[in-house]
Amino acid sequence: MKLENYLEKNKKKFRIFDFDETIVKLHLDWDIFRSGIKRIMSKYDLALVDKYEKEKLRGIDLINLGIQKYGYKYWKELIDFTLKFENENLTGETENPEIINFIKNNSNSYTFFIWSSNTFPTLENSLRRLKVLEAFEKIAARELYKLAKPYTDGFHVIFTDSAPTKHEILMVGDSGSDEKAAQSCGIDFYKVEYRFDL
Repeated sequence: MKLENYLEKNKKKFRIFDFDETIVKLHLDWDIFRSGIKRIMSKYDLALVDKYEKEKLRGIDLINLGIQKYGYKYWKELIDFTLKFENENLTGETENPEIINFIKNNSNSYTFFIWSSNTFPTLENSLRRLKVLEAFEKIAARELYKLAKPYTDGFHVIFTDSAPTKHEILMVGDSGSDEKAAQSCGIDFYKVEYRFDL
């Protein structure tokens, strides 16, 4: 079901969008990223790296476990690495025309936000190129919160004081982490299923 069709049946005033593989697909070599976070964690906790490899945890799991255990110092090193990784390795992006057109055509009717695991320079450059940067009320980029989805830290960056009634909010994303984050926040979720590989 297209997002517009979904919203005809489910009225939502506030829309929170994931970014990568929702609005665009970033052309990044994620093997380089995973190697980098393993290298960082190896300085802190080899047992956790071993757990990550043996149990086939996702990179995001290693990130969140490390932040929970080692706090700000680890988080800061991770953010610095992520900024450098995206700056040096991003080679392009593939657009999701349905979502981009929806944002362009409805920015005056709804309040839009982004909650992303990407850094602000990457988000800003892409959204400016797409001519939709001004459509977003607030952007919860990776530098602004501690734990990544499925934890709810990014949600509280968007709604710093009090959130509107939760039935008015929709999370739009592509991944299980997006969906679990929406569930944890008590808001509805719309799954993007655009085939970026076509």
